[in-house]
Amino acid sequence: MVEQGINKSFDKFFRKVVQGSEKYWKNSTGKDILIVQKFNFFEQGKYFIKKENWDFYHHVKKADDYYKTLDFISAIDFYEQALDIAISENQFTHIMLRDMSRNLGISYLATGKIVKACESFRIVGDEHDFNFRNFLLKFCK
Repeated sequence: MVEQGINKSFDKFFRKVVQGSEKYWKNSTGKDILIVQKFNFFEQGKYFIKKENWDFYHHVKKADDYYKTLDFISAIDFYEQALDIAISENQFTHIMLRDMSRNLGISYLATGKIVKACESFRIVGDEHDFNFRNFLLKFCK
């Protein structure tokens, strides 16, 4: 239920987004619960105002789909295309870039491209960052 909605169309879209994210929530109480969370939906959505940010997001999503099925060659292709897109810098893009750089580096490792893997890991991480530390110490000496 949306209290103080914006309009019927927006509220319907918002409910769909929230319901789609339910896979990330777990109610282990065995009882119905009410979660009340106030946030600025528009602030979080500002990222998608620019076309290049949408393009970046869709390339990364497609690459992630290939990555999850262990099709690393196709994943690399889409991750590299995403890197070529000039995106606006913000917290959301930084998080996506970190995840993408890690997955791209792992994809390079899986295909035997060690030097490219190390370059990818170093886009956003170093030996002090535990998301990248072990990869860098093991493969990038």
